Amino acid sequence: MRVLLDTPVLLWFLEDSAKLGPKVRRLLARPDTDLVINDVSLLKLAFLSRAGRMHFKDGFNAWIWLEVVPYGWQRLHLHLDHMLVLSGLSPASLDPFDLLLAAQALHEELPLITANSVFASLGVKTFWSA
Repeated sequence: MRVLLDTPVLLWFLEDSAKLGPKVRRLLARPDTDLVINDVSLLKLAFLSRAGRMHFKDGFNAWIWLEVVPYGWQRLHLHLDHMLVLSGLSPASLDPFDLLLAAQALHEELPLITANSVFASLGVKTFWSA
């Protein structure tokens, strides 16, 4: 099963955080689970890093190469089809990055691992990380 990781879940996974609940840990550990990260999450983290709101030990670029790339995860790139889905979503209370993530999950029919209940209100199939 392919699953898409929300931005905080990506960070929690890499930090082996207790914020990931046991249900999600079991899902992530299954050999038939393919984790998908998206360029939208990486872009969001790059912006947060640049704005000084997110700090990475050796900087964002080193974090990408040392922490993310070695996992060899599938990456989901942003496509025109995702933006067309986005144009039909109600803004809810999500930031623009999360709306793009919701559009990607809907278009690609990927369940999203998240702790944010707003995604489900947009019709995104979710697994709760908490």
